Amino acid sequence: MNRISLVTAVVVIVSLAAGIVFVLGGAQPLPDLVVSDFQISPANPKPGQEVQLTATITNQGAGPVNDTFVVQFNVGRRTVSSRFLPGLLAGQSTTVEASWDAEMGEFRLRVIADAFGKIFESNESNNVRDRLIDVSDSDPTQSDLVVKALDLEPSNPKPGETAKITATVANNGTGPAPAFNVSFEADARVLDTEKLEGLAAGQETTLSLDWTVEIGERILRVKADPDAKIVETDETNNAFAKTIDFGPPPASCAQQVHLNFDAKSLDQLEDATGLTREALLDSFIPLIKRSIEKDYDGINVRLFYTRPNGAFSTILFDPENKQSILGLAPLDRGNFNKRDTAFVFIGSLVARGSLNNIALPSVAIIIGKVASHELGHALGLDHNPNGGIMNATAETNPISVEFETFKPDDLEYLRRILPMNC
Repeated sequence: MNRISLVTAVVVIVSLAAGIVFVLGGAQPLPDLVVSDFQISPANPKPGQEVQLTATITNQGAGPVNDTFVVQFNVGRRTVSSRFLPGLLAGQSTTVEASWDAEMGEFRLRVIADAFGKIFESNESNNVRDRLIDVSDSDPTQSDLVVKALDLEPSNPKPGETAKITATVANNGTGPAPAFNVSFEADARVLDTEKLEGLAAGQETTLSLDWTVEIGERILRVKADPDAKIVETDETNNAFAKTIDFGPPPASCAQQVHLNFDAKSLDQLEDATGLTREALLDSFIPLIKRSIEKDYDGINVRLFYTRPNGAFSTILFDPENKQSILGLAPLDRGNFNKRDTAFVFIGSLVARGSLNNIALPSVAIIIGKVASHELGHALGLDHNPNGGIMNATAETNPISVEFETFKPDDLEYLRRILPMNC
C-alpha cells in the first residue's frame, strides 16, 4: 500500500477480545426534525382572546438529536415564543406549547423546529409548518370563498389600451358568506375594490373591471375578502393571480433586467415579512419591482419576473449574509455588457433588526432602492458624493435612501446611454 492509499483508507480499529469493530470516518445516521402537527385553540379566536398554540415536534430521522435546539412560534413578523428542547431521540415526538393574544386581521402562524439551524439534519427543508387564520368579531360562517378564474378581454391587449378584467368568485363552503369585498390588483397596485352583498353556499358570480394596460410584465391578482372580515373554513384559497407580459418587445437599445429571487431568499423574506409564499410572490415582490420601475422612470430599462428573451442583466436576490454589505455589482461604464449580474443580499438585510418595525411597503421600497443602486453600478454609475440613490451609504444604511431618487447628473447619464426613443 502506498502513502496515498494510507492517507485515504478508512481506518478500522478491531478489538478481537471484545468483538467490537470501530469504523472511523463511516457515515453516521442523521436526525430529521419536522413539525408533525400544529393545533390552534380556539380554532376561530375573537380579538383579545388568548389562543393556545400546540405543536408536535417529531424526529423522523435515523439518528438522534443530541444537542439543544429551539422551537419558535411566529405570528406574522413577530416571534411570540422560543422554546429550548434538550434533544430528541430518533422516532420520538414531543409537544411544545405557546400562547398568543389574538388581534384583528389575517395572520400567518408559523412553527419552526430548529429555528436557529443548529442541528445538522438529513432534510433541512421540512422544519416549518404554517396555519393561516382570520381573527374577526364575526362568527364562523362555514363559507369558503374562492377566486376560480381571472380573464382578460381582449386576451392580448396592448399597453395603453383598455382591457376588461373579469373574475369568477365562488363559495365552495357549506354555509353562506355575508357581504365581502373583492380587490383587483396589478403588480400590487390596487385598481379597485368591489363589494358583494353576500354569496350563498355553492353559488358563484362574476365581477369585471376596466383597466388601462401597463407596459411590460405584470402580475394581475384578484382576492376575495382582502380585509379578512369573514371567518372561512379555508383561508388559503382566496386569491388568484396571473403573470402576463403585455409587451411590446423592448427596443435593441433597451436594457432588460431579470429579477431573480433565490429560493432560500424567498424563505428569508417569508420570515421577515410574515407573509405566505403566495402573498410574497404576488403582492410583496411586485412592490419591489414597482419601486425599481419608479426609480428608472423615463430610462429604457424593462424589468421581468421571468427570464426574458435575448440579452439581459440579472439582479440576483441572494440569501447570503454579508454583514454590512447589502449589495454588490460590477461597474460597467457605458453599459457595454448587457449580461451583467448584480447582487442584493437578502441575508444581510433581514439580519438587520432595523427593518423589523418598518411597515411592509417601506421594506419593499428599501429592498428596491438597494436593487436600484446595484443596477446603477451595472449600468455604469459610480457612487455619487452628492447623494441620491447612488449614495455610498445605500449599501450600508438602506433606510437612508428610502425616499431618494437619482441625482440630475446620474439621470442625465442614464438617459444618454438608455434613451426611450432609439
